[in-house]
Amino acid sequence: MVTRPGADSTQQVDCLVELTWPAGCHLWWRARHSGSGSQIAAALDELALRVDIDPPADTAPPVRPRIGYSLAAWVHNSVIEHRADTVDLAELPAALRAHATSIRAHPL
Repeated sequence: MVTRPGADSTQQVDCLVELTWPAGCHLWWRARHSGSGSQIAAALDELALRVDIDPPADTAPPVRPRIGYSLAAWVHNSVIEHRADTVDLAELPAALRAHATSIRAHPL
């Protein structure tokens, strides 16, 4: 999904998120967004919600799988948020929401 801003393009943030399940194996989600910081943060919040309610996440075995994720957000050539990590499936929505909060707080 690509979101486009309606505002000043000098404030455009680009963001790429990739999730693999199990970590490092199969691509589960790949989302690229472009827009204002608040639009990018909202898209990350929505992705966190989708991960929470995704049927495969609901039917995961009692031992939660590890999910690999990488997230990069940038304005022009300046990276404002970057992270690559492996987390438990149950922790992934909180990690995505934390990135959304960080992007919202970033002075663009």
